[in-house]
Amino acid sequence: MRYRILGPLEVWEDGRLVPLGGPKQKALLVALLLQANRVVSADALIAALWGEDPPSTAVAQLHTHVSGLRKALGADVIVRRSPGYLIGVPPGELDLEVFQGAVATARAALREGRAAEAADGLNEALELWRGPALGDVTEPLARGEAARLAEFELTAREERIEADLALGRHAEIVDELTGLVAEFPLRERLRGQLMLALYRSGRQADALETYREARTVLVDELGLEPGPALQRMEQAILEADPGLGAAAEHHPPPRYGPSPPHQLPPGIADFTGRQKLVGQVVTLLDTENMPESVPLVGLTGQGGVGKTILAVHVAHRLTERFPDGHLYVSLRGNEPRPVEPADVLERFLRALGVDASAVPEALEDRSALFRSRVHGRKILVVLDNADSVGQVRPLLPGAPGCAVLATGRMPLAGLEGVRIVDLDVFEPDDALELFIRIVGAERVAREPEAVQQILTLCGYLPLAVRIAAARLAARAHWSIAKLARRLGDERRRLNELAAGDLEVRACVTLSYQWLGPEARRLFRMLGTLDAPDFGLPVVAAVLDGDVERAEELVDTLLDAQLLEVGAQGARYRFHDLVRLYARERALEVESEESRRDTVVRALSAWLALAELADRELPGQALGEIKGRAPRLHLSDEMLEAPPSAEEEPLAWFDAERAALVAAVGQACASGQAELGWNLAAVLTNYFDQRGLYGDWRGTHERCLRACRDERNVLGQAVMLRGLAELSTLAETSDDCLPQAQSAVELFRALGESVGEVDALVLCGAVHRERGAQEEAMACGEAALNRAVEIGYPLGELHALEGLGFGSREQGRLEEAARRFERCLELARQLGKRREEAAALRALGIVHREQGDHDMSVSRFGAALAIFREMGHRLSEAYALVGLGELYVRQGSAKAREAVGQSLALFTDLGSDFGRAVALRVLGELELAEGAPGTAEQRLADSVRMWRDLRIPFGLALALRGLGQAYAACGAEDSARAAWTEARALFAEVDPAQTAELDRLLARPAPS
Repeated sequence: MRYRILGPLEVWEDGRLVPLGGPKQKALLVALLLQANRVVSADALIAALWGEDPPSTAVAQLHTHVSGLRKALGADVIVRRSPGYLIGVPPGELDLEVFQGAVATARAALREGRAAEAADGLNEALELWRGPALGDVTEPLARGEAARLAEFELTAREERIEADLALGRHAEIVDELTGLVAEFPLRERLRGQLMLALYRSGRQADALETYREARTVLVDELGLEPGPALQRMEQAILEADPGLGAAAEHHPPPRYGPSPPHQLPPGIADFTGRQKLVGQVVTLLDTENMPESVPLVGLTGQGGVGKTILAVHVAHRLTERFPDGHLYVSLRGNEPRPVEPADVLERFLRALGVDASAVPEALEDRSALFRSRVHGRKILVVLDNADSVGQVRPLLPGAPGCAVLATGRMPLAGLEGVRIVDLDVFEPDDALELFIRIVGAERVAREPEAVQQILTLCGYLPLAVRIAAARLAARAHWSIAKLARRLGDERRRLNELAAGDLEVRACVTLSYQWLGPEARRLFRMLGTLDAPDFGLPVVAAVLDGDVERAEELVDTLLDAQLLEVGAQGARYRFHDLVRLYARERALEVESEESRRDTVVRALSAWLALAELADRELPGQALGEIKGRAPRLHLSDEMLEAPPSAEEEPLAWFDAERAALVAAVGQACASGQAELGWNLAAVLTNYFDQRGLYGDWRGTHERCLRACRDERNVLGQAVMLRGLAELSTLAETSDDCLPQAQSAVELFRALGESVGEVDALVLCGAVHRERGAQEEAMACGEAALNRAVEIGYPLGELHALEGLGFGSREQGRLEEAARRFERCLELARQLGKRREEAAALRALGIVHREQGDHDMSVSRFGAALAIFREMGHRLSEAYALVGLGELYVRQGSAKAREAVGQSLALFTDLGSDFGRAVALRVLGELELAEGAPGTAEQRLADSVRMWRDLRIPFGLALALRGLGQAYAACGAEDSARAAWTEARALFAEVDPAQTAELDRLLARPAPS
């Protein structure tokens, strides 16, 4: 995305101009872009769109315009953050940001005497302008902002002229300067530059005439004489000052007294990491980058994240830039009674030399006097631990030259021009470095695993890491593992994270006490959930479905730094230690019934949303069986939160995956097996599409145990069915046949015929994989008959599919083709795209073995297209390997690409079955290409995998190929051993294949 406001407003995406809607919508986008990556309050946005007299429907219209922009730009680009909205703009995507960055770099070059570099940089920056800024935006916002942006352009042009003068280009810029002076007759800097350019060009009289014109205009228009700089220029020209042959000398303003204030606390000796953040804040506080205003940076983040330490460190880095003083105050924003701004101003004024008797009484008068005292000075003001915008605003200098660095748990987004910098927890390497500095490198090196465990248990929170390290430093007789064990107990972890006056619990308590009653209760209730993160619909469910109130309270928790915004946006999470604190408070304040009801409401919301999303996913393989678990009623507002479970089901599942898996576990652990197994069952289709077979097995095994404990028979049957299905797809196990058989028995006992059919189909699949063809066909026929009897066409389709593969493996290819054609017909009637693609793939296999290669390629290609469209990577891999095997037989050059892609997919998905197939086909390809040594390695790997999987048909195919590789390498005895074993296996699972093995074994050994 590219945002362009230096001219008519434009947004480009992938070479396409994005339609932005009407004037109000454009003005809204501009208002957000001018504060990119910062929160703009709703009040400020309304003022930008309607000025001082907004309509009564302004709030509703604002929501409408935000929705319109989200549709145009993407749902995640503009996010709701109290007290308004924020647009996320990555670096380099907004032309204003690029312009300002280029100007700042050029200014630095000019200061350091690199005038040519500065001139080039400023010219490049000015080329970004395509006309007057916001030229097509006519709302109230544009009038003021366009003038401000025009000032940026003109200032950059003046600085480029300064660079040209330093390079001796005075004659070349006289015409440009003459035009600019005519356009901006009151601009004294331009007049001075024109005077200097004329003088250096040998036009002394014209230079003096320019001064006289300037004086006339200034006196007539403003009643003012020219400023000191212009007067000095005239005097220097009159005196033919030799200094005019070089760039004008910079004269800093005189300091106001012999002892400027230096109030910064001591720097932190073991300050660690944060180098990128330090650089960012240092740049933002550079007064040269903001010649017309005061740089104001707000550091925000949860308690214990290191805001004060970073602020003090940065301030010490900047002392030389601010020779006139450094003012510091802790505003005690996290205490019951924050410091009054009037008291702070009294301290500041006295530090600046104002006698106590001369300090005014009124806050406004003190603030005005403070601004007067720092005017024209270079002073850094550090406002630590701020409570609110109202506390900070009176403490701000008014004129350029000064800078302000504020910290606070509450974002200071309401301050005009503030640049918010969010601090997160340490990166792992930074946390380790701090730990080493405190504990000692030698001691850490002896127990590296325990150290990593401690850092993880601290959640990389700087305060927690510092406390843990300090406890070890004070206890040389402790092993690091001992503290790790103590921290491992969640019930005592917060007790352990205390050392002297440092305590994590106290730090979080300060934020918690700031909350109102409703926000405190929501904080406690959310703390009872095991999910690592959650979306707004689940928060609303905890609040009985009130989405608007949920959004307001979440914003409150975000402002208090007790919740964090997740990486994907529109999702929220606790820091691990904050979650422990929330649970402590919940156990203290909430009844057991209240805590249980909270968990049930959240679980029922996840279940309802997951079932909605699952209905929109293609490819549900098994019949739907629902239990009696409660499903929360989903309001329209709950469904609007992005990503939508209804409109973007796969994206919704991706966002919720970790939360859903945790929800299943919490349901089982809290006596809610009914909710647990319903959730686990509805996740299988998603797990299959994404290849998340570990999640599938973990959720089902957990629920199976819980259902057995609670004697939930239907839940047991559904979980056994799911585990058996998993074994047929990706992860065979010794338990898969007993699981499928137990599911059949339980479903029959319950009279649940759909489940019975599915379980019979799965029994057949397991028998077939193990080479028990007679049992496999019997199960398939039983499933088919029962499915037809009860009118269950999806079960009929799956039964026919299993029977088709049985026919194929027994050499009855015509019968297999008829069965797969019927599967294809049923799949299309039912609108089941995955089953349609599976039938096409099966037909591709049969046509390949019948020798009809053209039809086989067509069927495989159609299947592959559907699987890719669905995003079903495992099925895509099987289609690719089937197509690759066909290409091997054809001698096609396409074989290696197809098989290689399939092997990469199988490996990525962790499918040993698929890898074994792909390695066999790859070995056959190497044989065909005359590389028997490489083929032997591939086929031997395939044989080993088939042995581990204990699947005789796959093992027989791989052994046959391995024998051919041995023979090609001259290892005749090894070849005959492989063929002999393969023949014995084929005799059991596919007797038609034995003829070829007999031929190979009967051939004479080479002499």
